[in-house]
Amino acid sequence: LLADTRRLNDESIQAIRNIIHNVLPPVLTDYGLKEALEALCLKMQDTTSVKVVCKNNLDEIRLRPEIELAFYRMAQELFSNAIKHADANLIHLTITKDNGWLIMEFKDNGKGFNMDEVKHGFGLKNLESRVQLLNGDVKVYTKPKNGTITIIRAVI
Repeated sequence: LLADTRRLNDESIQAIRNIIHNVLPPVLTDYGLKEALEALCLKMQDTTSVKVVCKNNLDEIRLRPEIELAFYRMAQELFSNAIKHADANLIHLTITKDNGWLIMEFKDNGKGFNMDEVKHGFGLKNLESRVQLLNGDVKVYTKPKNGTITIIRAVI
């Protein structure tokens, strides 16, 4: 009974650590968006069969925390969609600063989709809601059998 209780306690502690890590990843809070996205790209490549190419021109200057967190969460959402729904085997994530804008381009070579059929999907609404809070915009380019390109912009 004592051994079972200790095991359950250890599992609970690990579950709580995972929840905390997912709520606010330490790499994001400690090092910023550049490092966090690079770590996310490596994690996705290491834990899936998808090749990930990650490029950015971000410097070491930190952005406002709400911008960093929103872009990180949107990247997570895009990775999740590409892996779960698109059957992609190659993903390109590019993030740049340009003339006062932060721009993220997420491109996959998956099966694409018909925008009219998923326009009201939760994932797309989630992206739109996050980017609206930043006074930005999101554009999705896709068609069946042709992959997807998502471009997200926000003023920094």
